[in-house]
Amino acid sequence: MYSATCRLACSCSFTRKCLVIFHVFRDAAEHKRRSVAPWRQRSIAMRPLALLLPFLPLLTGSALTSHDTKQCSLGFHNVYDHCVQFRTQSATWHEMSNECFNVGADMVKLDDANFMYYLIKFIKDNGLDDRYYWVGASDEGHEGVFRWTDGTAVKMGTPFWGYHSNNWQEPDGGTGQNCAVLSRDDHFFLLDGDCESRFSVICEMY
Repeated sequence: MYSATCRLACSCSFTRKCLVIFHVFRDAAEHKRRSVAPWRQRSIAMRPLALLLPFLPLLTGSALTSHDTKQCSLGFHNVYDHCVQFRTQSATWHEMSNECFNVGADMVKLDDANFMYYLIKFIKDNGLDDRYYWVGASDEGHEGVFRWTDGTAVKMGTPFWGYHSNNWQEPDGGTGQNCAVLSRDDHFFLLDGDCESRFSVICEMY
């Protein structure tokens, strides 16, 4: 098991920027971690990273402000001016991509820390945090280079992808895990999963 302390040192000058210092300490034997199932191992290792959720915008230097003014179609929710819909049935990544297409949308694109923060908040506030969600990123056909369905490159590293206490950074699945997912057990940071796994999906109408 792991424990963590998070120290937030804020030095606010005229630029109004704050420095987040995150220290993770490992306090259990490695053999105990290995005895846990793979998805559960990720969950345990990433508990310290969950402490960073309120500070996602600070890590990217953006202001944390909500401005939900966009009008969304019936069945879609405005989350930080993005129109999103949660399809809670379970299917493969490709099947869920078609599911989004059938409602006039695409799989959600997470390339902004503010949007990701409010999306995770919406998931938790509305009792939608009991499942995994496919998002529109994959490295199929270009191993190791994740791209959104519109062809743009996926931002790597924290705060988008999961980071574990043993310096283990997602994505980490190699050729066997090519599709990106928000995991209920990993505080809804991005992980790479098997595209044939059956999860729910978040669609976005542009």
